[in-house]
Amino acid sequence: MKQFDELEKNLGALLETLPPGERSRYETYLRRTAASIRRLESGNTHLLRERSSIHALLKKTSEDLIHRYQTIFENSGTGLAVIEDNGIISLVNSVFEQMSGYSRGETEHILSIFSFIDPAERERIMAYHKARREGNPVVPCHYETQVIRKDGRVIDVDIYVRIFPGTLQSIASIIDITERKRAEDALRLAHTKLNILSNISSHDILNQVTVLGGYLELSKALTNEPRLLEYIRKETEVTDNITDLIGFTRDYQEIGIHSPSWQDLEMTIVRATRNLNPGTVRLEVVVEAVSIYADPLLERVFYNLMENSLKYSKTLTRIRFSFIHADRGGIIVCEDDGVGIPAGEKENIFQRKFFQHTGLGMYLSREILAITGIMITENGEPGKGARFEIAVPEGAWRLNGKE
Repeated sequence: MKQFDELEKNLGALLETLPPGERSRYETYLRRTAASIRRLESGNTHLLRERSSIHALLKKTSEDLIHRYQTIFENSGTGLAVIEDNGIISLVNSVFEQMSGYSRGETEHILSIFSFIDPAERERIMAYHKARREGNPVVPCHYETQVIRKDGRVIDVDIYVRIFPGTLQSIASIIDITERKRAEDALRLAHTKLNILSNISSHDILNQVTVLGGYLELSKALTNEPRLLEYIRKETEVTDNITDLIGFTRDYQEIGIHSPSWQDLEMTIVRATRNLNPGTVRLEVVVEAVSIYADPLLERVFYNLMENSLKYSKTLTRIRFSFIHADRGGIIVCEDDGVGIPAGEKENIFQRKFFQHTGLGMYLSREILAITGIMITENGEPGKGARFEIAVPEGAWRLNGKE
């Protein structure tokens, strides 16, 4: 504005030489121009002040964000390392220092992340690193491996790795799981020993029960006295129950021993029928081509369902399996045309209350399914057949061929 004021002053002397009418017209133009320039200057001053305020705010916000991220990085509770494209570590936190035994000065911009990895695992981790930067969508971002500390001690670690968007840098979150792995190994060993002891004990007890059953049969052949025969019948029934209980114990200890897996539904049901003798009963398996994520003992569930129907439904002519899509999962249906389950006993058959001696098998079936969150209920109409519905949650079933 100062420059315009100077210009206006110089023009004033020139305007004095003009006729009065023209001078008045030019003076009006100058006043309007001066007013416009003052408005523009005022607006620019305001914009400059706003820009200065915004710049100060952005600077403060940026500093706050940097401070927060630094705080999170340093106090995340896990070892963190920023890894460059060539594998060199450019930044670590104090947890990483404690875990590895190396200081920041010994690590940052000096050591490769691969130098920490156990040689037996190094090739695998390097392949992950390369594939991740090539954009391979199937490379795992979460895995376990072993790391060598500065003192030479090997530790088990759980690693989660992600690429920074738009860069070839990645950040690795590392947790020391050595103690957890030791506890798991100790638990697995103890469980194995208990299983061995249980199997040996079960085998020896069953041998004794078999001998006892033989003597009971011999005793029955040596007498015609009704009272003694009734005692022998009850004793035989008790030995049969003992045999069933030992079998149940052996099956129950197997639940959860092996990890759940995807199992073809139709094939699993068909395998369950191999040890059955359906006689004239028609077995129908009309299920979609799906797989179920369940304990490996899933086959035993279907066996128990069919065995109970064959054993306790005297009017039975048909057992049918089907699969239904539900809003949040799927439903496996096992239904028959037998006598059904009395209304008051529908839940009891799963509670080891021995409704017609079926409690053990159905209780076992519910426990097997519960490993992966699968529920089983009976909602058939008494007198018109049993109907078991096995509710498979979303994520625990899939169409075959889709992973």
